[in-house]
Amino acid sequence: MPADYWPEGRQDPAVQNFAETLASESGWAALPFLEHLSQTLFRRFHRNIRIEGAAQAPARTLATGRGACRDLTVLFMAACLAARFVSGYQAHADTPGGDRHLHAWPEVFLRDAGWRGFDPTHGIAVTDGHVALCAAPDQAATMPIEGGFYGDGVTATLDYQVRIATSGA
Repeated sequence: MPADYWPEGRQDPAVQNFAETLASESGWAALPFLEHLSQTLFRRFHRNIRIEGAAQAPARTLATGRGACRDLTVLFMAACLAARFVSGYQAHADTPGGDRHLHAWPEVFLRDAGWRGFDPTHGIAVTDGHVALCAAPDQAATMPIEGGFYGDGVTATLDYQVRIATSGA
């Protein structure tokens, strides 16, 4: 495969060693590796909400042991072969007030099972409590709002509120 096939950070020796160690600990089996990877990111990394900015490089997340959901997602993807970035919402709020923020998680393609989602921010498999808005090979292609404005002394803010409700069966 061409060198640029791998997601950003995959060639980083520390990220590659991290992935290989977890794969070895999982007996080189795909699903146990993915579950172990998700649990490891959940247990070992400090998670924070960061409203602004793109995901940091996987090697930086690995080195600092901290990041937002998009940082953990990109590190998870760098440890895998066929993964994509998913942007959406998760039903369980991480904030004291219950506010919902845009959330990210990776999905991995498994030959016999199709796309399977993992949420390393919460250390769980993706469930019906995750609401996907879009999926793409990288974070930049999943941005829900993009644009700009021109003008002197003009500022703008975007306020939002998300409510997730389920219906009883």
